[in-house]
Amino acid sequence: MDFSALKRYQPHITFALLFSFMATAFILRILPAIVTRDLAFFPVYDTDTWYNLRQIEVMVHTFPQYNWFDPMTAYPSGKVIDWGPGLPFIAAVFCIITGAATPDAIVAAAGFVSLLMAVLMVPGMYYLGSQIADRKTGIAAAGFISFTSFLYFTFSSYGMVDHHIGEVLFSTLFILVYLLAISAAKTHPPDRNNLHATAFFCGLSALAGFLYFTALITSTTVLLILLIIAVYTFIQNVTDFLHERDPEYLCILNMVMLGLVMALLFLFGF
Repeated sequence: MDFSALKRYQPHITFALLFSFMATAFILRILPAIVTRDLAFFPVYDTDTWYNLRQIEVMVHTFPQYNWFDPMTAYPSGKVIDWGPGLPFIAAVFCIITGAATPDAIVAAAGFVSLLMAVLMVPGMYYLGSQIADRKTGIAAAGFISFTSFLYFTFSSYGMVDHHIGEVLFSTLFILVYLLAISAAKTHPPDRNNLHATAFFCGLSALAGFLYFTALITSTTVLLILLIIAVYTFIQNVTDFLHERDPEYLCILNMVMLGLVMALLFLFGF
């Protein structure tokens, strides 16, 4: 049988596989909701989830204001909130879109946020794997992430209203766009005489900065990614120097990315 004829159907096959992986991720993680009779009283054994649900409920009724100080935490003095508004904001938007306004409805709706983020991780891992290696690697990565077990599966299932899956999703998308910017610089390096290539490269750099900002306000632990970026920048600079390549693109990429992050942090008063 001539398998070369299947190449023209590769986009359709890839789409079908990704759709099946996304469906698998959704079905496996929706099972707790199916077996639970009352979604408003889902048996969650994680105190952070109940704390996040309170933050989401407050934000739904005062949208888009975020409760940076919670008088109900650390009795009797209250406490400044340690984590950013990333997850509560996304969950509050989802609750508003679905019309969830009562406490019971907010609990039921917010439980879907982690699950939907896990579904979005499937195409994210496909494109990341394709960017790092090839299409087959991307398909394998998408397939594995759909049923990956233990902590990732736990924190991405229905009812686990916590920032962990958001941290994974946005940091993954950030790395993907960062790699796309580097790839674009290698094929069409930013040049003062080529405004189109420069604008495209700066646009990818700005998008990477926005995604990093989104990850940062979801979980501050993504600051560790900057250490990885710093190590990579140093090694890539040395490599480019040894191969007599201009490393200017790395400077532009990091300056635009970090500049936008700092501007957004200042703009929103973090």
